[in-house]
Amino acid sequence: MEQERLQEQLMQRQQRHQKLQQELALQQHKLQQEKDLNEQQVQLQQKLLRQQEQLLQQQKLQQKELQQLDSSIVQIPLYQGLQISPQVLQLIQQSRNVLAPQQNGQFPTPVAVQPQQHAPILEGPTNPDDFTEETIERDSKLTTVELIAQYHYPVETHYVTTGDGYVLCLHRIPRPDSQPILLVHGLMSSSASWVQMGPRNGLAYILFRRGYDVWMLNTRGNVYSKKHSNPRIKPSSYWSFSFHEIGKFDLPATIDFILNTTGLAKVQYIGHSQGCTAFFVMCSERRGYAKKISLMQALSPTTYMKHTRSPVLQFLSLFKHRFTVMLNLLGGFQLSLNTHLIRLFRKDICNEKTSPICSVFDFIVCGFDWKQFNETLAPLVLGHVSQGASTKQIYHYAQLHGVKKFQQFDHGSTANLQIYRQMTPPTYNLSAVTCKVALHYGSNDWLSSEKDVNRLYSNLPNCIENRQIDFPQFSHYDFTISKDVRPLVYNRVCDLVKQYAYVG
Repeated sequence: MEQERLQEQLMQRQQRHQKLQQELALQQHKLQQEKDLNEQQVQLQQKLLRQQEQLLQQQKLQQKELQQLDSSIVQIPLYQGLQISPQVLQLIQQSRNVLAPQQNGQFPTPVAVQPQQHAPILEGPTNPDDFTEETIERDSKLTTVELIAQYHYPVETHYVTTGDGYVLCLHRIPRPDSQPILLVHGLMSSSASWVQMGPRNGLAYILFRRGYDVWMLNTRGNVYSKKHSNPRIKPSSYWSFSFHEIGKFDLPATIDFILNTTGLAKVQYIGHSQGCTAFFVMCSERRGYAKKISLMQALSPTTYMKHTRSPVLQFLSLFKHRFTVMLNLLGGFQLSLNTHLIRLFRKDICNEKTSPICSVFDFIVCGFDWKQFNETLAPLVLGHVSQGASTKQIYHYAQLHGVKKFQQFDHGSTANLQIYRQMTPPTYNLSAVTCKVALHYGSNDWLSSEKDVNRLYSNLPNCIENRQIDFPQFSHYDFTISKDVRPLVYNRVCDLVKQYAYVG
């Protein structure tokens, strides 16, 4: 009996032991579950911490961008309450020795004036000092056609419609059966830039007297070329262009029109500033057109903009992918000449001692050289500047400074994928510029620096000359308004025109 009792107690102990083991195993399982849960919580916490760090970095980046935006728009109405940051003020103050819009935003319209057919062709004043107050005042108010007729030169007006519907005005000093030469003005300029300084220093007159058929284009959006084939086109659509569309549509349509009119196979091309940019775009995007050019001469070519000294472009390049900011800063889709931003730049770059020409936005952007300018001619220059441009034109140049490439317009990565099928804009193919090219640049040019021009030269396959103007202070607009432009620039330009004249 005692043995049975002991066996029963042993069995009970074994059962209790098994039960304790089961409870212990259950506890261990629960502990493991809690441990796993804790690890998951730790991982989740670590993930949350990483996300918080990323969010903080994004907030810092956004704060930095907002600090940059403090120097731009921020209040309504547009361009009101603008303040310039110390960083941008420093850029402006570095450029204080120079010169931006016509005080009235009104531009003259083309007037068809018949020249005096039998009057002698005048070469004009022997030098800029020979202009009188009367002739300066008179010429400052004349259109391109009126200027040409005033000096008894023959003149014609033609209209060309581009593939995308823009109606362009072409002015011509005709010499039939002669080598045609197309002159294309720079940003915010017009055909007047080739004749405004009178017959002695106006390149169009000089070329005509040397026996050439001279054509002067007015690119889309300037005072002479504001029409469109669609009369109901919205302003936002009309002004949605940069130098890309000028190169892709304006130049090909114009060249074809000239060649069809003259019956010749080739034309010579001379461009200033944007007139050069658009030409290189044309050769890249419309491959067959380089073969229609016997010689291209680039006066102050603007393609690569890494070393630009323009305070305006340096400032605007800060606003990458912020086109709406540009619209506010520059007054809408069409460049406004009197936004608060422009007034601030004008105030800081100009002073009481400078000429009225300091009110011209063109010179705020591009710079100026007082040594090459006759102050008495200021009213004449003021009458023919700021002839119209789109905000997108200015912004495209600012983008080139920001990216250090010669590329198409950057719409932002999402839009770029839709438009270009890649996140970044394509670069222009300069190897397609197979025609002969001659480069002329100044050492004091805010836009077209020596380093950037040399880079352009190294990428052109058929560049016959890369020439720096032999005057240390020669600047961007000296190519059209310098008192010594004839001996410094145009004599060599004409020599090259003669050397490479096309005989068809």
